[in-house]
Amino acid sequence: MSRQIKRGGGALSRQGLYLAVGGATEPVGGWKELPACDDRTLGRLLRSQPGTAPLVTARDRALLLVGFYTALRRSNLAALRWNDLTDQGEDGIAVRVRRTKTDQEGVGRTLWVPQAEPGNSACPATAVRAYRVRLEQLLGRPVADDEPVFAVVLKSGVPSCRDERLVGLGGEALNVVVQELTTRAGIATRSQTGRHPFGAHSLRAGFVTEGLRDDKLSVTEVAEVTGHKSIDVLVSYRREVNSSKRNASRKLLGMLSG
Repeated sequence: MSRQIKRGGGALSRQGLYLAVGGATEPVGGWKELPACDDRTLGRLLRSQPGTAPLVTARDRALLLVGFYTALRRSNLAALRWNDLTDQGEDGIAVRVRRTKTDQEGVGRTLWVPQAEPGNSACPATAVRAYRVRLEQLLGRPVADDEPVFAVVLKSGVPSCRDERLVGLGGEALNVVVQELTTRAGIATRSQTGRHPFGAHSLRAGFVTEGLRDDKLSVTEVAEVTGHKSIDVLVSYRREVNSSKRNASRKLLGMLSG
């Protein structure tokens, strides 16, 4: 059963709502085939990277955490260059986003890859630093400012270069990375049609889901990260993610069980 949520003069289905939040360009099936990579899923992915080259493991860990905490669309993740990242130490890493879907004039904005408390094994800023160190070790030189952050890694475990410059992962390749990780972790499998339920957009949607679930973040705070110009979709999505705990049936059950 598809819930219809009003938006403007028409109705927005659950799938349409997810696409609006996640920034996907076209539907790839029903709501259940478009899952968000929430906090629990992210944790499973970070713990399940067996059998990969050390550089791949470091890159993918950085990709998952940067993608989640910046909620960037895959095109913006693919466009990141090392001079877009500024390490601010204990404050984390500032990420300059030059152009987005809702910023066609290229004014740009700054997002943050946060620094976790000491001892946190899933620190986003630490993951980026560790990836850069390993990347430069294998390159035998510092990365150039204008080289891509998320580099292609060859089967031999070394970064791919063309004309002595790093080759970056494109948007579709980022999708494949997330899909392979979710498959290895046993979280998802391809459908009979060959479609995979997860993708890079799942990281963006995961930030929205976790931020709005139980009102951890306000709609305005989420929009500041995602770049949504209108908060109407986020307000509707907040109702969706909290509906399991805020519904009349659950309230009545609690009263009858008391």
